[in-house]
Amino acid sequence: MKIDFQTLAITLIILNSLQTTALTIQARLMQFTPKLDRWGAGNVCFILGLALHVFTSNNTVSRVSADAALILGSALIYLGTQNILGLPHPWGRRSFQLTILSSWAALGVIEANAPASSLSQAILTGTIALCSGLTARLLYFYRQQFLLIPALFLGSIFLIATFAYSGMAMLAILDLVNDRWIQLSFLQLATDFQLLITSTLWTFGLILTENQQAIAVSKEEQATTEQIFDVSPDAILITQLSDGLIVRVNQSFLELIDQPKENVIGRSILDLNFWKNQHDRSRMIDCLLSQGSREDLEVGLQRPDQSNFIGQVTAKLIKINSKFHIISTIHDVTQRRKSEDLLRQSVERLEPAFQGSLAAIWDWDLVTSDLYFSSRSLEILGYQEGDIPPKISSFFSLLHPDDRIFVQSALDAHSSSAKYPYDVEYRIQQKSGEYRWFQSTGIAVRDEQNKPYRMVGSTIDITRRKQAEEALRESEQNYRTVVNSGHVLIWLADKNGDHYYFNSVWLNFTGRSLEQELDSGSIEGVLSADLQSYLSNYRTAFSQHNSYKAEYRLRRHDGEYRWILEEGSPRYDTHGNFIGYIGHCLDIHDRKIAETALYREQEFTRILLDSLSDGVVACDAEGNLVLFNQVARSWHSYLPPRSSASEWSALYNIYQPNGSDLMPTDALPLFRAFRHEIVQDVEMMIKDPSKSERWVVCSGGPFFDDQNQFLGAVIAMRDVTAERKTKQQLQEALVEAQRLRAALDQVSSHIYMKDLQFRYIYANRSALDFVDRSLEEILGKDDFFFFSEEAAKLLQAIDSRVFQGEQTTEEIHLVNPKDGQLRVYLEIKTPIYESAQSSNIIGLLGISTDITEQKKLEQKLQQQATTDALTGILNRRQFITLAQAELNRIYRIQRDTSLSLVIIDIDHFKTINDSYGHTVGDQVLILWTNICQQNIREVDIFARLGGDEFVLMLPETNGKQAYQVMDRIRQLVIQQSLHLPQQAIAITISVGIAVWTPEILTLDQFLERADRALYQAKQQGRDRIILLDTSSEEIIE
Repeated sequence: MKIDFQTLAITLIILNSLQTTALTIQARLMQFTPKLDRWGAGNVCFILGLALHVFTSNNTVSRVSADAALILGSALIYLGTQNILGLPHPWGRRSFQLTILSSWAALGVIEANAPASSLSQAILTGTIALCSGLTARLLYFYRQQFLLIPALFLGSIFLIATFAYSGMAMLAILDLVNDRWIQLSFLQLATDFQLLITSTLWTFGLILTENQQAIAVSKEEQATTEQIFDVSPDAILITQLSDGLIVRVNQSFLELIDQPKENVIGRSILDLNFWKNQHDRSRMIDCLLSQGSREDLEVGLQRPDQSNFIGQVTAKLIKINSKFHIISTIHDVTQRRKSEDLLRQSVERLEPAFQGSLAAIWDWDLVTSDLYFSSRSLEILGYQEGDIPPKISSFFSLLHPDDRIFVQSALDAHSSSAKYPYDVEYRIQQKSGEYRWFQSTGIAVRDEQNKPYRMVGSTIDITRRKQAEEALRESEQNYRTVVNSGHVLIWLADKNGDHYYFNSVWLNFTGRSLEQELDSGSIEGVLSADLQSYLSNYRTAFSQHNSYKAEYRLRRHDGEYRWILEEGSPRYDTHGNFIGYIGHCLDIHDRKIAETALYREQEFTRILLDSLSDGVVACDAEGNLVLFNQVARSWHSYLPPRSSASEWSALYNIYQPNGSDLMPTDALPLFRAFRHEIVQDVEMMIKDPSKSERWVVCSGGPFFDDQNQFLGAVIAMRDVTAERKTKQQLQEALVEAQRLRAALDQVSSHIYMKDLQFRYIYANRSALDFVDRSLEEILGKDDFFFFSEEAAKLLQAIDSRVFQGEQTTEEIHLVNPKDGQLRVYLEIKTPIYESAQSSNIIGLLGISTDITEQKKLEQKLQQQATTDALTGILNRRQFITLAQAELNRIYRIQRDTSLSLVIIDIDHFKTINDSYGHTVGDQVLILWTNICQQNIREVDIFARLGGDEFVLMLPETNGKQAYQVMDRIRQLVIQQSLHLPQQAIAITISVGIAVWTPEILTLDQFLERADRALYQAKQQGRDRIILLDTSSEEIIE
């Protein structure tokens, strides 16, 4: 069979033209997405190339153009296929382009030199086969998109054929075959046939793919439309235009009219009486016929149960199956219209109020984003109307950047649900650039589907409030800082009495956490013995809202119970409402211990004073009478309240000894002592109206503390009323001696008479008992018979003065002949005259009163005023007196002499006190004092200046000698540790020594130099002696 190549070529041209046209139309109608430009251009190139082969085969240029068109067409079909399928090139786009260009150039050269050669045809066939093979490869990998099995079969066969043609082309190129084996016409026919099959197979597969994709897209669009139609919140129905027959409705429409679907579909909309006014429907249909659609038509509608509602209808005229239908969307806006009416009324009613208030109103349309600012809003921000665009974006642009997200979140939350109120605080920038604080509240207006479409609210300027809050927060922080510093324990309780706050000082004291102390946990640390009293006090005050004070023992973190002074006060808010209690507590344990010790000492002193036979009165440093012992109180029927010294004589009935005149204030013994005067044996009379007259002899003076601070004054009053009476009795005895002797025998004082030869001529019973003799045994005896020679001479010396007419009052020390004890007696002696009118002395009368106990008391008082109560050595005041006297002595003698002054400080004494307590500290002081006293001379002046500081003045002692004395004492102190039950406390001292030189004019200068040496001893590490050589001002260690 002979194949007409020209006829076949023409057929191929027609088929390819029809394929290209059909595919282009298909893509246009289906709106197919892939671009067909390269593929279509490839088919055009095929048509052009075949036409040139058929009609201009003898022309060289035409053959070259035909070959180029065929090669370009094959390449463009491949590239177009690759573009549509989106598959990568197997070995690179540039390599492929280079191959095509090389083939094109080779064909041009060959065709120009050897027309219609087998080599050119082989190159043409090989190049087309290459493009066809690549195209077939793409179709093979994309075969799952071709749903028809024949397409796969043809693609597989074509792939095999392509490789066969490609092989033959390669053989021709290599000149391994010649025209005897493969004729040129056969190669040309094979090439054209290959091109036909390639383009036909691809066209067939592409059309199938387009159809499948179009079907899938159609189904997907239909399903999407159905879903949107059914889930739309708006009611949708489709009716025929001609008769109003309902064709289709969605679920929202069925819910709107409350009817099942079978009662609606197939019925006319007129039968449902859906339109309350048919004129509205007619008007809508006229609009549809003229315009094709009608939007947002609000009409009155009714349900089958005759309930009315307002519907917003949007309708459009559509054509289904060549019939006109109306598709309508109905939205129930009844509730929205009611809300808008209410809102309009509220705005009309509240607008005057907003204009007269500080609030600014705003109105935001959520659909258009329009935001209305009232004039008040603009005024607050400093803007004029028109300065700010009325959009929500303008509001956010003025917001502080840190507040934008927060405000947007609040708006979104309120828009999503009304359960999230819109009430926010934010900062807005004024026109001046300054930010101010505002509080804004608003509410969203919602439609029937609870979807917000509008939001209104008000805004007020809260900048001042924010500033006040910031100041309050700062004040609170400062308050908390103060509360948590210092030593005050603070707690807060609510109005129910439960504790809810404890400051860090409390928690550090108790060692407990806040959770442990809350509510009633804090009372767990109160000592059980104090708990009931404390709770009763607290609850009583709490129930009456009164302030209170309480003392109790609270367990500290180390387990020790400490005395606490607690003061609680009620708390009220700014409206006067009771909100709870605040309490602050102080650790007064040390004070309580000191108070207890002081009380015991005062009680001991009181008992001691009350046991005295003499009256004792004292005043404080302000002149207030603070002490009357039992004897002094018994002398007065009434003790007035505190009074000034100028009133003492009148209030306490104090007279001069004559009993006729009140004693002047300046002469009062206690006032004189108050003025730092030492008072000795000042007599006065107490004449209380309800008591008997009483004469007293007063002695006393001021008293000072260890720092020489004036504390007050004290006097002791010895009742001499009996003595005065005794004197009177003695005078009467001179006249009525016999009668009075019996009475004198009843007197406790020793009464006797002597003649001018110092011999006893009378003695009362007390005197006889004193010498343990009878009256007969003493008569004619002198004092040498009863007392020692020294005492007898002293007594006779006094008697001699009396014989000269002097009345004497002397204190003498005599050994009691009966028990051998040394006693002190007050001897009052007066001359005995021959008669009352005579001046001739014939003897003397003596009264001797045992005042030993009184003198002991006076000595004790004197000792208390001059010695240290703890150590028994001199106190600071007495040291200053004696040391000044020693300095005065040195100044008087005006000769070379030595004097050293030493100041001693016990090292780390405060640590001993803090670690072991004051009792151990007192033992340390006593131990040190004993060691020092045992190693100094009697002439040395040793005193305690205060605390752990002592002073020692060494007369006739130079610096070297003083250093040796203090070094010996220092070594003894180191050896003598204070032994406690479980440990020994080592004691060391620091010593500063100063030597007197004539340049030292005052005691203060002397002390200052010694103190400077002591300071150097401490600075150099303590436990050492520093000697300040005052002649050269040199420190010698």
